[in-house]
Order: sequence, then structure tokens, then C-alpha cells
Amino acid sequence: MPLDAICLSAVVRETAAQAENTRIEKIQQPARDQVVLLLRGGRRLLLCAGATQPRLHLTEQLRDNPSQPPMFCMLLRKHLAGGRILSVVQEPLERVVTLHIQAADELGEQRPWRLILEAMPRHANLILVDHQGRITDCLRRVDFEMSQQRQVLPGLFYHLPPRQEKRSPLEIGREEFLELLSALPEDAPLDGWLLDTFTALPPLLARELATKRGITIITNSVFLCNFVRACSSLDVVLLGGSGCGKSTALRSLAGLEDIQAGRILVGGQDVTGVPVNKRDMAMVFQAYSLFPHMTALQNVEFGLEIRGVDRAERRRQAMEKLELVGLADQAKKYTQQMSGGQQQRVAIARALANNPSIMLCDEATSALDSTTTAQILDLLRRINRELNVTLVVITHSLSVARNICDRVAMIDGGRIVEMGDTEALFADPHSDILKTLIADAKVTNHRHTHETADGAKNGAADDSAQKEVK
Repeated sequence: MPLDAICLSAVVRETAAQAENTRIEKIQQPARDQVVLLLRGGRRLLLCAGATQPRLHLTEQLRDNPSQPPMFCMLLRKHLAGGRILSVVQEPLERVVTLHIQAADELGEQRPWRLILEAMPRHANLILVDHQGRITDCLRRVDFEMSQQRQVLPGLFYHLPPRQEKRSPLEIGREEFLELLSALPEDAPLDGWLLDTFTALPPLLARELATKRGITIITNSVFLCNFVRACSSLDVVLLGGSGCGKSTALRSLAGLEDIQAGRILVGGQDVTGVPVNKRDMAMVFQAYSLFPHMTALQNVEFGLEIRGVDRAERRRQAMEKLELVGLADQAKKYTQQMSGGQQQRVAIARALANNPSIMLCDEATSALDSTTTAQILDLLRRINRELNVTLVVITHSLSVARNICDRVAMIDGGRIVEMGDTEALFADPHSDILKTLIADAKVTNHRHTHETADGAKNGAADDSAQKEVK
């Protein structure tokens, strides 16, 4: 997931604290869209202008460099090697970060330079600008044919990317905001309005703000009481379509969402106001949410390190969990070098590192193929059986619900509309939404069966034709 401007500001503050007033000893370009500045003290600052995950951060990863440095790398070495990073600055509410660098030219005179990372997906770029404000060169040159609004070419003056026609959340007062909000139709989605109106708001934060207003979160007592009774089972699946409240319920259980009514009981104890880190729960996300600059072992160790576990003990526990998920031999691999199934196994090992009694799985298999999904479900069942960890799984897949848990809670419109034993509920559904899901699944399976049969017939016919030709 690309960095939004708000998260990027936190990364910039962390980077500035360690990189400012530091000398650049070497410059490398291990990939076309990556530049690494080797700083005094052994630190490495990665500047990535990739189309999918543009970012900057300090890293310990050693990357292989090409035998012949690219021209842009040679240019950076010529002008910036031996220079000092004076400051790392982000444009307000923009995904543009500037490294202000002072370096000596051929005559030994100190010159100011700017190395600018534009971290917008699909339009990311890394641009070197001289003391006059002119572009010396960049990773991606943008001419008039590529963009009529803004060209990025050597010799041109540098200008910031065009701003979106949206309001800044920092420049609007409370009264004006409430006035705008009151004019919003009652049935309009608040998160969509926030995204369309204000700049720098990521979708996740917009949904969080909408949740706080009580439009998209379901917090009535009936829902929570039913949910608590459902979770008293050994394993439970929350089943429902997109936007029905599955993830919100799971996040509320974990303490990541505040509820406005009802209570959350775990083992008879009220944990409604208990902080996230004291709920004895762990969460596995659909998007893995692993640190790409860490190895599998470091990802699993992270939570233990935060809790103050000493190095030797957290290493032992992390390796134990990696062995449990079948990745002990992959411990030193970076997560971005792993397949989707392996990354999800690392995420599960990380969730188990603190020995939780409940594991919350948010669409943990929806991004995986059918074979890998079956392997992950087998692993979850084994974790439940061997470690006695209660599983709470949310999914929109009937097959996952049928294969993983004892009970199913069917959610529609933020309420549990039906709940019971998995097989009994699927055999005799009462709610319209569950009947529709089962009917759609049957149609999909029927189509898949016909396509497979037709493919087999066509393949047999092709084989016969080839035999006749021979």
C-alpha cells in the first residue's frame, strides 16, 4: 500500500532525526527506480521512486549493485558524493520530500543542491535540482507528449506537481466544517465525501472518521451481545458481503475501533476499555501488513522487541513460531522476496509471537489462490488444535466458512441476521442474504464445472483431430 501524506510525514520526521547533518559517503543505484545513500556511521537511506510503492526510509538491507553504474547514479556521485544532508523536508500535506544537500563542486566551492522524491504512485520520480532551481536530471523524464501540464526535463526550472482542487484539513475551522457536514445528505457516504473534499486524507483514515461519527460502524447493543455469544464457540466465522460490518466488528474486538454502545466480553470479562496491547488478542490482516525492509525473523521479533523481551529470548521465540508455520529455513529472507502464501505465514507467526488466546483473521486468505488458501486453512486449524488458540475469522467465502470454523454468524447491514452451526445453517438458511450467497456460489460452481467439462471435451477433440492428421 503506498504511503499517504500523513504517514509519510511520520517517516520523514524519523528519517530527518537520523540523517540530518550526516555526510554522504557513497551513492548506489541497485535498481532502476532505487537510489541508496550510504551515510557516515553505516546507515543507508533508500529513496525509491517505484510506480507501486514509492518511499524513503533507512534500511539495513544490502542490495546487489550492477557492474556498470547507471548514468543517473554517476551524476549523483559527481555532484553529491561527500556532501552533507542539511535537512529532510516534506511539502505540507504533499507526497513530496526534499533532501537539502550541500556539496563541493569541481573548484571546491560549497553549492546547495536539492534531491527531490515525488512519492505519488504511477507518477513517482527522483529529481536533482541545482542552486538556481533548474533540473539537472531525473529518473523519469516527462516531455510535452507525456504531460501537457508539467514537464520534467534537464534545464527546466523545477515546479511542484499540480495540487488537487481540494480543501486543506489544516485550513478549515470547526464551524465551517460543521456547516459543510450539515449540508451533506443523510444517506450520503461520509468517507467518500471526506475523500472528495479534503486533500491528504487516505481512504483508511476517512473510514475511521466516518466510523467515529457513527455512520459506517455498527455499535448497537443487539449486535455486540449476539457477537459475544457467537464468539463463545471454539471457532466462529463472521460471514457477509462487502461493507456489512465484518471488519468493523473485528477491529472493535481488537480495540482498534471505539464502540459507542454495548460491551465486549471475553471469557466473561469486560474488555471494552482495555488497551489494544492488553487484550490478549492478535490480528492477521488481508494485506499481510509486514515490514518490507525487515526479514521474516525480524518481522516476527518486532512485537516481542516492543514488549521489552531480550534479544536471545525473542530470537528463540520467533524461530519457534516460524518453525510452527513451516518457514524456519526462510527466516533470513526479506518478506518482499516471498510468495503471498509465505508472507501470510510470516504474518501468522508474528501474530502468535505473544502467545495470544484469541487470533482475529481479517480475510486472511482472500488474496491467495485456492491451493495456498487450503494450506493456510490447514495451518489455522492446526494452530487452534495444538495451541488452543480461539479463531475469529471474517470472510465473504462460503468455502472458507465451511472449512475452518464450527459456527457462522451471518451479518447484513451491520446486524447478525442469522447464526448457528456451520453445516446446519448452510443446509437450511433462513435469511435472504445467506440464501443469495449460497445460490451465487452454486451458480459459480456450476459454471466452473461446465467450463472444465467443455475444456476437457475440446481437449479430447483436439487430440482426436491430431491423431487423424498424423
